[in-house]
Amino acid sequence: ARPAIMASLWARHGLSALLAANAVLLLSLLLKPQVLKLEWSRRKRLSLITPKMLHFSQGTLQARCRLLLQDAGLESGAAAIVADALVSAQRDGKVAHGLGRLPAILTSIRSGRVSGSARPSLTSVAPGILRSDAQGGLAMSAFAAGLPVLASTAQELGLCMLAVVGCRGIVGSLWAPLEQLAAQNGLIGIACCNSPPFLTTTGGKSRVFGTNPLAFAWPRTDGRPPVVIDMATSRISRGDMELAARLGEALPPGAALDVDGMPTVDAAAGLKGTQLPFGGHKGAALALAVELLGSALLGTDLAIDAESSAAGMNRGVFFLAIDPSRLSQTALAQAERLFSAMQRDEGVRLPADSRYRARAAAAEHGVQVDAVLAEECFGADFVRADAGPVVPVGLV
Repeated sequence: ARPAIMASLWARHGLSALLAANAVLLLSLLLKPQVLKLEWSRRKRLSLITPKMLHFSQGTLQARCRLLLQDAGLESGAAAIVADALVSAQRDGKVAHGLGRLPAILTSIRSGRVSGSARPSLTSVAPGILRSDAQGGLAMSAFAAGLPVLASTAQELGLCMLAVVGCRGIVGSLWAPLEQLAAQNGLIGIACCNSPPFLTTTGGKSRVFGTNPLAFAWPRTDGRPPVVIDMATSRISRGDMELAARLGEALPPGAALDVDGMPTVDAAAGLKGTQLPFGGHKGAALALAVELLGSALLGTDLAIDAESSAAGMNRGVFFLAIDPSRLSQTALAQAERLFSAMQRDEGVRLPADSRYRARAAAAEHGVQVDAVLAEECFGADFVRADAGPVVPVGLV
């Protein structure tokens, strides 16, 4: 067939078309071995890193994390709070916010960049406006200090805002405190936070935003767990990109630029370069809104003024709690009608359903942890003594 195509090109378009076609053919032949080599390399790499998953009781993991955090210099109350946050995220299947964060947290405490002795202070700035200052410590302790008063004030006044400031290091997930507000207090919750400079804006190459997560929770009736949305404004979260680099997995297209400003699917190159917002200009606009709420409004560091380390940044978290009954007595019932309509189509799930399924599985089988990560965090002796059955799991 190829000679016939060449003859047709000669007859219709002359020598220039024939030369162009031959050039394309030659280039494809030259590149094909490289493409095959890259694919073979990728398959070989994946075959070597297929993880084995271990199972631990939640209590065992929390106790071990708490001891490691205290040994690093974190005071006991904060150590219990942080250990619970990390293990709960791991239990819910959100590895990027789970035990994979423990080594970095331990390092930041040992180095003194995150205060291990900090005790948060809570103040009322104005009616319905609270400030919880982490005093250079981790955000989770400041959440614990401020959330109960946020909830009680919102129930009293109809709404309340909480500014969590003075945080250093890793903030952790936003869905956990919002799930607490919704499930335990029947409140709508909104939260967002700033983060180190990793993200560019539409059409740009320079880092001007953090990955700037935004979260929302809606309470449900009849004891059902709340609908909780928690998402980075980047194409993928920083934690997921770090996880992809560790596993040797490719990034989705449109997630990152390399150091030269060129699109890349290599996670390691993306970590060194710049992350991209999801949804083009729409995601960039949301990242800007979060930057303003989590930085400018709260008086914490803008990403453009911060270093690329969470431990070196004055981080801020914006919370808003709303009593849904103040404007409409049928708000929750209306929402349930909407959720039911959404789920009429097979395959539709509500936000947070995957977390609740993972939580139920962990209650039955134990919390699942990558064997390599478990040994990195806790050591081989602990893994051999306390792990459940080893289960090979293919990469997905």
